Amino acid sequence: MLVDPTSTTSIAFKSGYSYDGTHLTNIGARAAGNDFAAWAATQIGGTVVDLLALNASTLATNGRFTTATGGSTVTGISGSVPASWGANKGGTPTANVSTGPAPDGVGNEFIAAITSTANSDRLLFSQQITTGLAMGDKVRLAAEIAVDAGSVNLRSVRAYATAWFDGVTVNVVKFDMQPIAAHLNGSSGAYVNLLSPDILTLTRSGSTTFDRLDIAFAAEFRGPGSATIRIRKVVVVKV
Repeated sequence: MLVDPTSTTSIAFKSGYSYDGTHLTNIGARAAGNDFAAWAATQIGGTVVDLLALNASTLATNGRFTTATGGSTVTGISGSVPASWGANKGGTPTANVSTGPAPDGVGNEFIAAITSTANSDRLLFSQQITTGLAMGDKVRLAAEIAVDAGSVNLRSVRAYATAWFDGVTVNVVKFDMQPIAAHLNGSSGAYVNLLSPDILTLTRSGSTTFDRLDIAFAAEFRGPGSATIRIRKVVVVKV
């Protein structure tokens, strides 16, 4: 269901499902696709798979951040990072990081309140996956990303899946980016989105060994500014 059943004045989208009252956000499109797939399954058969619901199959550790402390940080980043994750940075931003209950009650969300000082400052939130994968496997990363209202000079939020080979000397990268375009955010409004890079095949021409998979989320700025981002429901699954 895309509309808000509590609206008494007009047909309205649920919160976060449309950025202008007409067009769907990524999250809204995902909900519409799931609903259509569920209907189609009753007509032609099949099973509906919601990627973000595959927590039992995920290769990411602590992808719902239920263990809220124990991760790593660097100088300039204060607060607590969920276990098995690391918060890092490029450039000279500062940040306060924490976890809190996810709004839909499914696990927790990772929260980063970031202040940038220059163009290309960015915060990185990442994990290395070293078990459960082998050369030739195909994997998919997905997560729900939210940006609070009031962001300033936030250029983009990205999700990366990076496969390393031959003693961690060469890699293959897939990424998905949400640019902060004027009609979506304009450095002010809030939005929620699904980031999911294309399927990554763990092979590379000329390479003989697969070493590990790195997953990362990056919030990058185009100048001095600030933003609060929220990451939820990280999954990495074989496909």
